[in-house]
Amino acid sequence: MNVLKKSKKLLQDLHGKPPREAIRVVKDKALFKARRLRNMARERRYMAWAPDQKELLDCLTKENQNRFSHLPEIFSIWENRLKEVFLPVGNDNFKQKFKRDHPEEEEMIFTAASEAAKGRLVLFRAYHVNLGSNIHWHSTIINENIWPLVYFRQIPTRNSATTGDLRTTWELNRHLHWLTLGKAYFLSGSSEHFDVFWNQFEGWTKENPYLMGVNWISAMEVAIRLNHWLAAYTLFCDCPDFGKESKVKFWCWVYLHIHYLQYHLTSEDRGFRNNHLIMEGATLFLAGILFGEFKEASFWEDKGYKVLTEELKMQFLSDGTHEELCSSYILQVCEAYLYTTVIAERMGLRTVEKWRQDINKMLSALFAIAKPDGNLPLLGDGDDGTFLGLSVDRRRMNIRTVAEIACTLEQTREIPIMHEHPGEGAFWFVGPVKLVPSSRETSETLVLDKAQFAIYKETSRQGYHYCIFSASIKEPIHNYGHRHGDLLSVNLALFGNDIFVDPGTYCYNGPLDLRNYFQSTPAHNTVTLNGRSQIDYEGHFGIERIDYCSDLKVFDYGGVKIFRGQYIDKGREVWHCRYIILMMPDFIVIHDFCGEGISSDAQLNFTFAEDISVSEEGEYIICGIGEGRRIRIDLSSGHNSFRQAGKLKKTYMSPSYWIKKECHSLAMTSKGPAHCFTTIVDISLRGSHARHYLQASDHQMEESIILRVPGRNISMDFLHCLRMDDGSVDLRNTSSQIRIKELTAAHSIEFDPRLNQFVTMR
Repeated sequence: MNVLKKSKKLLQDLHGKPPREAIRVVKDKALFKARRLRNMARERRYMAWAPDQKELLDCLTKENQNRFSHLPEIFSIWENRLKEVFLPVGNDNFKQKFKRDHPEEEEMIFTAASEAAKGRLVLFRAYHVNLGSNIHWHSTIINENIWPLVYFRQIPTRNSATTGDLRTTWELNRHLHWLTLGKAYFLSGSSEHFDVFWNQFEGWTKENPYLMGVNWISAMEVAIRLNHWLAAYTLFCDCPDFGKESKVKFWCWVYLHIHYLQYHLTSEDRGFRNNHLIMEGATLFLAGILFGEFKEASFWEDKGYKVLTEELKMQFLSDGTHEELCSSYILQVCEAYLYTTVIAERMGLRTVEKWRQDINKMLSALFAIAKPDGNLPLLGDGDDGTFLGLSVDRRRMNIRTVAEIACTLEQTREIPIMHEHPGEGAFWFVGPVKLVPSSRETSETLVLDKAQFAIYKETSRQGYHYCIFSASIKEPIHNYGHRHGDLLSVNLALFGNDIFVDPGTYCYNGPLDLRNYFQSTPAHNTVTLNGRSQIDYEGHFGIERIDYCSDLKVFDYGGVKIFRGQYIDKGREVWHCRYIILMMPDFIVIHDFCGEGISSDAQLNFTFAEDISVSEEGEYIICGIGEGRRIRIDLSSGHNSFRQAGKLKKTYMSPSYWIKKECHSLAMTSKGPAHCFTTIVDISLRGSHARHYLQASDHQMEESIILRVPGRNISMDFLHCLRMDDGSVDLRNTSSQIRIKELTAAHSIEFDPRLNQFVTMR
């Protein structure tokens, strides 16, 4: 069965390729197989290897073996280097200034360190676990199962959901809490924090022989774990209790991690490239430049540099967005490139300057999708992962640390700096520098064309308004394993409060029904046709079918922002066109025209944030968003109001990995050849609106909406036409047009489907 699956996959990869390209694909697969066989032969020689002091010395160059026959001398060099360029805590005033600027975070650090000593940890952002003082590092955590201690290639990861969630075990074994213990020691000088760290380190190395067990499956996990080990060591290295023998053991295990990375990059050992490869390449590159005394250091540096340089071109769209379109991964890869670049420049390496332009685009994309307060929306899969978790407070997925570190590379108003002093996370990496807060626009519209994101942000004394609209890449690409069925979905925040939210991820390898739900279209703020997701999923990660092309247009009509997105799935004969009209600060109109084939069932979905109160009041939905503020939502489906075709129900959203919160959702239903949904969000409650719907036939629909506020009246007319050809839908000629006019103006704008753009009409 497995052979048949692989053969089918190979045929799919070769389908439609010219002979020369097909030969290249076959050759690449053969090279991958050969490389993996060599790896497996090498692994048999190194199984459960634990180098001793002599073997560690032998790993140095001949010159350094002669210079540092007494290993503590080279440890001292590495420690000073780490304190200068990795976490620059060598400054005499560092501790004093940290205590002055971050008293609340200092208290959080000591509280978290005290809890860690008892085995009470916070994994991901908010998943609290109590593992006891004697942690079992192979625990599945979510249940009482234990991963087997066998050769890592013998662990059946494809069926991991029957044992537990690999990602949850891996989060524990990334050892972010060791960095917290290191901070507590550095700030207090109390050796009890070192004792906790070292007892756990001894336990971990005993339970995880080299290449044995679940914690050696993924090179990315090895890379991220090594980053946190080195950060913790930087803070612990001056502890009097950290003796020579302990340091020898620590550095032997550091070398084992680097040795593993050298041969197990995802592209070489697993045959694909994704964000994992970026984490691995960055860590291998850092190992090469930080520990140049090792024989293989120049190889590590060159190999890591090559990976990072190639992946800038391979994994990123031309607008700087990471191809998987997941906000969690966009942040993580930005961390990897940014930290690596800063450390390399501190080491005096100029070669990384060629990355600068691409990194700036990457950061610009990250900052574009962030809300005005720096928090990121949930987009696509998110596992709350981090390249190096420097902030003790990780309750929110926020860009502050990245932005403040980026600001030390290049002072520019494009970087959203909100404070004069670095936050706790950035402080450990940049020290007590002074920042210049950026003066952001009160309102701005941003477009990431290749990623097909349109973003609106507005700030005021009453809070901020934020809207992100996703048409989801003009054409599907190879790397979409973490994609959700969220085409034309919208996230909305008003007065600084999330209103319509992406449901999140919840888990990767947990219950399949929950995994499928959080990926599915019905969980997102868009339209579901015939109860089927826009993307067909297979298992926990497989995508069986993804077949669409999308298009995004943005226009400004006298301060009224208009987003138009559409996607077409030719295989299913699906079309969906969505307009979002932002008449701020009073109204938002969301208008949908969609269908599948000659007839379909449609459902418009909206998921609310968990802390929003939602109730029905007559024909309207009323949302309470704190401080006594209310907004009103009017939904319609053709001729039908919410009372006739809508339903308010309870569902779930996942603000963090393995966290599931109950929340409200709205659903509007429709049946027929084509469907029109209209959602009017009345923000200020100071205006009024009127709506008129006309269905000329099964295939032609018109709708007029007038929005009135003091001093301004806007009319918008929608004209939809469903073209049929021999009993099937003519997707090329099916059209959705809009005309918007300010009643006192001499001109209007409309969307011309022939030109595929907005035009001004006089």
